[in-house]
Amino acid sequence: MMKAADRAEMVVRLPRETKTWLERKASENLRSQNSEIILALRRQMEAEQVAD
Repeated sequence: MMKAADRAEMVVRLPRETKTWLERKASENLRSQNSEIILALRRQMEAEQVAD
């Protein structure tokens, strides 16, 4: 688990269809919605580093 000093909180507004998709994917992957978002962002970050 991340230390409090290593994390930042934010509110994200999502379209309903995106939220529904996120709920489904998190459930399928036995992850929290937060973890699912972090994973997607990290994958995108890695893809951009490879492309640079």
